Parts: sequence; C-alpha cells; structure tokens
Amino acid sequence: MVFSVCFLKKFKPIMKINLLKYCSRYLSGGESITTLRTVNRRRFSLAFAGAHIEDIEAYTLARQTKSFIDGVAKLNSSKFITIRDLNCVNGMVASSNKLCGKVRTFQNWVGESLDNPEYLPPPYSDLPELIGDYLNSLNAEVEFNDVYLLIFYYAKFILIHPYADGNGRTARAIFLSKMYAQGINEIPQLMFRFIQKSGQHHDEAVRSFLLGDHYNDYWHDMINWSVEKNSVLKNEISDTESEYFNKFYLYNISKEQSVFLDKLLNESVVVFECIDSVSKEIKEILDMGIDRSIINIKGVSRWSKQVIIDSEYATYMHDKLEKKIFQKESF
Repeated sequence: MVFSVCFLKKFKPIMKINLLKYCSRYLSGGESITTLRTVNRRRFSLAFAGAHIEDIEAYTLARQTKSFIDGVAKLNSSKFITIRDLNCVNGMVASSNKLCGKVRTFQNWVGESLDNPEYLPPPYSDLPELIGDYLNSLNAEVEFNDVYLLIFYYAKFILIHPYADGNGRTARAIFLSKMYAQGINEIPQLMFRFIQKSGQHHDEAVRSFLLGDHYNDYWHDMINWSVEKNSVLKNEISDTESEYFNKFYLYNISKEQSVFLDKLLNESVVVFECIDSVSKEIKEILDMGIDRSIINIKGVSRWSKQVIIDSEYATYMHDKLEKKIFQKESF
C-alpha cells in the first residue's frame, strides 16, 4: 500500500519527542548498557507497542521499561513519599527478584562478593531509622531546582541500599519524580550521564559520598558533561522534529489525529487490536497519502487481527538520537 497525495499545512501537530519515554529503556535496567542495546530500537518499539511477535528479549525489556515509567508516575502521584510507596516502586522496577518490594533483612554488598566488596551498605538493623530520616528530609524539601540537592538524595539512597536489588532504579525513579513535581516534563539533562552509567556499581557516587563532599570534582564534571550533552541533543531533537513534521502536508487535522502522529513519532510503532478499533479520524490520516517509509500499515500474522502502524522513518530518527547519546566520551 503506497500513498502519494499531498495536503497543505494548516494545523501543526504536537510533534515533540518525549525524552523520558525515549530513554527509559536505559534508566529502567540493572543490566549493562551493552546488554540493553542488544535489543535494537525497532524490536523494542514493536514489543513496547504490544505487537504479537515472538521476541522474548524485546518483550522483557519493554515490560521492564513500562514498569519503570509506572514507578515514576506512582511516586509523582504521592504528595509525600512513604516507605510503602518505595516498596511498591522497588517491587515494580525489580520484579524479577522475589526478595524485592520489601526492605532487606540481610547484609548486602556492592561489588564481587561480601568478602571483597566495593562498598558495604549499612546493616539491615539500621535501615528503619535511616529510611525514616531519609524520607522525612526528602518530604520536607519544598523545591528541587538545585541540581546538587537532587544529586544528594540520589546518592544518599544508593548509600543506604535498602533493597536486595533495584536500588539504582528506585533512586532514579525518585530523582525523576521530584523533577516532575517542579513541572519539568522533559528528562533532566543530568540523567543522560546516569544512562551511560546504568548497570555499573555507582562506584563514583559511592566514593564521592564516602569522602563527605557531594560538591567534589566528580559531580562537577558530571554536570558540565550533561549540560554540554543536553545542548547537542536539543539541537538534534529540534532538527528531528522539524524533519518529521515536514514529511507531512496535512490540512486541518483534528486533535486525535495530531496525538496519533505524535505517538508515532515517539514510539515509531502504534498497534490496534483490530481494524474496528481504529477510529474514523485515524483511518483518514492513513488514507491521506503518506509515503510508505513514513507510515506502513500491516498485519503481524495470519492468526492475528492486529493492525500495526509502523514508521521506519521514525525508527531511523530514533537511531540517530541514540548515536548522539552513546557516542564515546572522554569523561
């Protein structure tokens, strides 16, 4: 099915890249970046959209990513974060570990073994007091527009290490929820550095706090790197959004159609369970005359009634952004 009709531009769709959704696959995992990137963007997009495909690796990553996004939303919905909230979120982001979702009752460690740890967290008998103090202090803060304050609470949680697994993921969820509480709806620039550090043992964060100085060179370098990276990505994202929009010559489209195109830009794949679930307005978009490389309509298999709207072009643009994020850095 190939389209060739063009329309005059009159209404501009939202067409904004949601960086949280885009990068959450790297914030949500305890694995190394190399492992997470073995699932390419297209496979991930199909699984995340719910397409009926046989790809356990991609589905596992998609489920993990959705759990992290839901965990951030859970914390963001709480006026005051409680231990019950943290337990719930930890259970969501580290659901593969049956010991998670509750505060540990044993001594854990960071590193190779308990006999030779990179860092030995506090004993479990101290956790009720430590977590209580942490939450009291966290909930007492009114504004989190000081990046060092966010770093402080992120790294302090890592130091307490209250769970058997998923401590880094839970800490990142706290970080993001507090940013959103300030009305910042894009992923904070600092998180790009956390993305590159994902799956490591947070040894720099641990060492900096053991030195008793969260204003040390490591964090300064991290912030400077993040500001520079954010500037590069903003330019790339702006160009990407403009390029995507210019592929569409749309006349007087509705809000629903705009939301659909925006979703396609962010996820590159949109799935409907059957043709009847595709609204009349979206069918109009599909019949408008858009090049097949931009919107391709197909069913996934003979026995599936799913309708998959697939944009190879959006996937290509996602890959371009990913290369910008993961290009080798000196820091």
